[in-house]
Amino acid sequence: MLSFGVTFADVSITGSINQTYSASRDNGVVANIGSVNAFGDRNTATGDSYLTFSGSEDLGDGIKASFKVEPRVNISGKDASSSDQKGLFGANREAWIGLSGAFGTVHLGNNYTPLFLRSVAAYDVNGSANAAGYLVSNITTFNATNSIDYTAPTFVDGLGIQLNKNTGRSTAIATKDASADTSAGDSMGWGISYKAGALSAGLAGETTKNTALIDGVQLVAAPSKSDSIKKTGYGASYNFGVAKVSVNGLKATSGSSNINTFGYGASVPFGAVTLNASYSTLKDKGLSNDSFTGYQIGTNYAFSKRTSVYLLINNVQNTTDKTTLTINSLGVVHNF
Repeated sequence: MLSFGVTFADVSITGSINQTYSASRDNGVVANIGSVNAFGDRNTATGDSYLTFSGSEDLGDGIKASFKVEPRVNISGKDASSSDQKGLFGANREAWIGLSGAFGTVHLGNNYTPLFLRSVAAYDVNGSANAAGYLVSNITTFNATNSIDYTAPTFVDGLGIQLNKNTGRSTAIATKDASADTSAGDSMGWGISYKAGALSAGLAGETTKNTALIDGVQLVAAPSKSDSIKKTGYGASYNFGVAKVSVNGLKATSGSSNINTFGYGASVPFGAVTLNASYSTLKDKGLSNDSFTGYQIGTNYAFSKRTSVYLLINNVQNTTDKTTLTINSLGVVHNF
């Protein structure tokens, strides 16, 4: 029962458990920490472990109410992406309530951004955008945590249109500092995608106010009231049957500073085995002027439609200072 009295009769619980054992070595790309072995780090896996609670209700006249709450499940008891996130559940991947009808679909809450859905997620052959080696995702905004999201109805077969307006909880609210910029972190995003048979393509953009520009590790441009971060992403893929190939990239600018990324990959199925490989580049211009290359090589074996094991090899090289990061992971995933 939701607080304003809507009862969802159709509720489902699904999810995924993705566990890895990883061996990594970093001599300076992120931190000069040498070799580290770990269990359950989501940043070395092909995806998150999570639970999905979702439901819908037909309200009549072609209108439907729906909701989705999808928290990460911390297999290791701690969310590796946050030093203070302990316990079974981590940050929400998605958490929204919405209405849909002839007017389209509206979600209120924590939504995936058009930039992520339309230019990154759809073209990640290993399904591991959060892992090292897939540099295109380094400057992607994955979630808009306090947003209204709109998906237009289908006017043309295969055409998708998404808009998102996010009010980033600013420092003024979090710290009760009246002098802080109340619009810091606010963003507006848009995305267009098209699918026709074996072809898929997407284009997306996003503008965020008074926020730091970071390449995933290093600061490239400090927050600025006068310079918003503007991001543009694109992607395309084609399934030839024997192989699916993809290409994508993102560019982020803040004043005279910018980050450029580009990547391509292929996925080749052989019965229960799927071989995946991707290569990507990233180049900074600003407070950091480093360049990086990265690759991922993955092998997945499906025991069934829901259970599989995989090997994922990640490599990142800072071509400016010649430091390297390697992460090799052996994992098992079960979807339910």
